[in-house]
Amino acid sequence: MGQVSPFSSLPFWFLNPSIFTAIPDVVPPLSKGRFFYKIPLKVMSRSIKKGPFVVLKLFRKVEKLDAVGKKEPIKTWSRACTIVPEFVGHTFLVHNGKVFNKVFVTEEMVGHKLGEFSLTRIFRGHGGKGGKK
Repeated sequence: MGQVSPFSSLPFWFLNPSIFTAIPDVVPPLSKGRFFYKIPLKVMSRSIKKGPFVVLKLFRKVEKLDAVGKKEPIKTWSRACTIVPEFVGHTFLVHNGKVFNKVFVTEEMVGHKLGEFSLTRIFRGHGGKGGKK
């Protein structure tokens, strides 16, 4: 009897993180020998070998809610967690240091971090007492 890996139920992107990166294509050179590159779809600052940082406990909570069919908010302090395709359609309560902000995940957010959508600072405007005349 062999041991069952705890990662056997994880999705393919967890084991193959290279889908999050796109290698720029070289366009034929234009005048003066300059090269122009297509901008990659998503540039990761994290190593491809390590893969995206996803809190496994948070991922399991999303899986449980999908199995039951519920869409209730999930409270988390993990601002560094990468949004993955399984999170789309769920609402997260992301802590900003003071309160929990609601973050509804859409397809455009995949690959970003949860903390990017829960602002920590409030901009109250420039200037002092009076406005410009």
